[in-house]
Amino acid sequence: MPEMIAQADAVEVPESQLAVKEEHAGEAQPKNLPTSSTSPTDENPSNSGDSTRDDSGSQGSNPNVAPGDLEAGAKVVGLEEGKVEAREVQQTSRAAALWRWRRLIALFFFMTGLAVLSCFLFYPRDPTWHITKLDIDIAKFSQIMMGQGNVTDPLDFSAEVEFFNPNLVGATTEPGTFEVLYKGAVMSYGKMGSITAGPKSSSALRVDVTAKFTEEMAQSIMAEVMSTWELKVKADVNTVAKVGLMGIKTRVQCDITASVTTLLQKPEDVLTEKVCTYSYSL
Repeated sequence: MPEMIAQADAVEVPESQLAVKEEHAGEAQPKNLPTSSTSPTDENPSNSGDSTRDDSGSQGSNPNVAPGDLEAGAKVVGLEEGKVEAREVQQTSRAAALWRWRRLIALFFFMTGLAVLSCFLFYPRDPTWHITKLDIDIAKFSQIMMGQGNVTDPLDFSAEVEFFNPNLVGATTEPGTFEVLYKGAVMSYGKMGSITAGPKSSSALRVDVTAKFTEEMAQSIMAEVMSTWELKVKADVNTVAKVGLMGIKTRVQCDITASVTTLLQKPEDVLTEKVCTYSYSL
């Protein structure tokens, strides 16, 4: 019996019958439904809006971003804005500083030009002067020169002096003093009054002089005059010249040579040579 079953299993089945069986097996299986291209979100629009809101909400509150990171980001943004503002302030400060330097440089050149112009126009130029009249007791002076009489008695005389102001501005001198020295000793002294001289103009001044000799000085003067007929002295004048509201201290030092023979003939031309130096201070 077993042998008969084995033989029956071993019987070959025709290919046509196998094909029919496979066909029937395929009809028994359910056919695949067509797949739709639309997603469930397309079928339900409300679900799409909710999904969008959920996505945006999930982006706004990203669970992957920590609060500390947000604060650090805000600080970084604040620092960048601060740097931009600092750069703007620095640029503004540089521009203001450059403008100030330009103004200072322009002011410097303006003041320099003004100072040069002022020096050219208003710097004191040395005046010139000469005696126009000399009123002196010639007889008494001759006795002193000859060593006769009391040589220590004071000898008073006066002179009129004309000054020329070469400056472009006028000036007024205050009353001043002067001394005439012979070999370093005071031979005569006096005071001079105030004088006003306009720009590039002349003005006259009266000077009162008192001469007083010692015996030694009179003998030395007599010896010099008898040998050269000249007398060399020095004059020292101090006054204040007012130019506008400014007072300028003026000192005049002169080396003077007087001719005795001219004194006897034409007293106003007694001074044959004079060399003066002027000094000014405020």
